Amino acid sequence: HAHTHAHTMPKAANGTVDTRGIRKGATSSGTARKFIKKQAASKQVKTLHPNSRKAARLQRGVLRQDKLTLVKRHVDKKKLKHGERLLWFQDALTPGKEVYAYAEICEMIQHYIARNDEELQAIKEETEMRGRPPTGGRGDLLLATKKAESEELRVGFKLPDFRIAKIVKQFSDWELELNLIPRFNTGLFKVVD
Repeated sequence: HAHTHAHTMPKAANGTVDTRGIRKGATSSGTARKFIKKQAASKQVKTLHPNSRKAARLQRGVLRQDKLTLVKRHVDKKKLKHGERLLWFQDALTPGKEVYAYAEICEMIQHYIARNDEELQAIKEETEMRGRPPTGGRGDLLLATKKAESEELRVGFKLPDFRIAKIVKQFSDWELELNLIPRFNTGLFKVVD
């Protein structure tokens, strides 16, 4: 016949269960874990030796967290930049128009690339009035952006495919939620000079 052994817990004077000396996880109620957490919380914070394994582990954790924060910030900046681009195209759509031809989309992209031309012209005129060569700054940034976007149009400008009525409708109704950007079916649009 089978014997069942009842595990009895030692009782303290006040009737509570004394869990000292019991392995972690030995009770089903988790009293040992609670006891250990309380003991750890009540102890004073110890000063770690800078070369100890624990200090190294903590340092690795801090460095990893910093790296993750940097990556997240970079991803967020990229998403935001992409969102700003899409916002421009959302504003450029003609209300009530259901689909666009390939040539219309390429023309819209060319208008997007030329969006800063007036500001570039104003910067150029201002530097000519001073009689000095441009010293960089905003003008150089705008020129570099225009050059990169022109090259992107030459090799393939990624944009929601406005040739599909469903995409135009979704995109028109889009409320600038950056997490919904991947839902739009995209196409590559090229203009070769």
